[in-house]
Amino acid sequence: MKKKLALLLTVFAAGCGGGGGGSSSGSVPLYFTDDASIYPSVTVKVYQVNLCSDNNCNTKVNLYDNQNGLAVDLAKLNGVLQYINTANVPQGTYNRLEIILDKNLTITDPDGINHDAVFVDFSGNPNKPNVVHCDNNTQKCYIRFNGTIQPLSMGKLVVDFQLKEFKVDTSGQPWRVTEVKVSPITPSGINKMKLYLSVQAVSSDTITGTMGGKTYTVKVTPNTRCEIGGENFVGSDCVSQVQPNMCLEVKTTSDPAVTTNITALELEQENPEKCSMTGSLNYTIRKFKGQVFVFDPAQRILTISTPTQLLISFGVNDKTYCEYNDNYYNGTDCFSYLTPGKMVEVKADPYRVALKIEIED
Repeated sequence: MKKKLALLLTVFAAGCGGGGGGSSSGSVPLYFTDDASIYPSVTVKVYQVNLCSDNNCNTKVNLYDNQNGLAVDLAKLNGVLQYINTANVPQGTYNRLEIILDKNLTITDPDGINHDAVFVDFSGNPNKPNVVHCDNNTQKCYIRFNGTIQPLSMGKLVVDFQLKEFKVDTSGQPWRVTEVKVSPITPSGINKMKLYLSVQAVSSDTITGTMGGKTYTVKVTPNTRCEIGGENFVGSDCVSQVQPNMCLEVKTTSDPAVTTNITALELEQENPEKCSMTGSLNYTIRKFKGQVFVFDPAQRILTISTPTQLLISFGVNDKTYCEYNDNYYNGTDCFSYLTPGKMVEVKADPYRVALKIEIED
């Protein structure tokens, strides 16, 4: 059996430094983004992002480099730009975008089960101008987009992973990612950013954290939502749960490439590898994805039907919150926005109590 998961690495090149001043280089911030996926989680490790000016990528301009690799959940990039790095890029036109990844990745199916997977070589076709090549000795692969890229034309470069066009062979173990699609587009309508911070200090209403050598000050407001230790909190209760050396996902409308003072919309404790740290979480959260099958506000139960036709029920309590169209709702208020057939992603504890319900359009 084969399932489709697609990777569309979209490059939006927008630069600073090019105009009438005659500048020969400029700073270009790098972001990752994506669209909705059928999988609740697809975690890859990224080592490098490069621009190339020759067909074999012998001459490269490095945009991001991490020898230990940065764990990125591609399925968590829907409608948000994840800030990665800012690099100095020489003026010019490039003909390759190269992303170096670990050969191994982890895919969570809609039933909440994790699967080991691997990338395999792919030579492209007329509809997919890409090349994937893996080195079995280093256990790394490169994915190259072949086409014109002008990174200084407007100021930012966005790599858009659209997972719906990835092809995955699920007939054996490990699963095999047999085909990817990489294509430059211009993303629009995305005003939410995120970054991953290693927490350094906590005060009454701010959190200080670091990423890539930068120190950020994060303002926590009475409306900030957070998921810490497998539980939900709001406002000042968030700050009391955060501790130094945690890895935090921070969602904001502030651009981390522009300012180091940001206001948090959401905070989420994450696996340390998302911050290029070692260690693991001491609690378990599972992710599921499917269509609303039935719900009972009186009994506080939501049942979804996954693509494999499995029916899974979840409890909903006062600490459950849901996100719909960038708005947040608590507890049984979530049921007001559910209808049979609507696609949802549910994060739940080991007892199948829903921590968060994301409702898709």
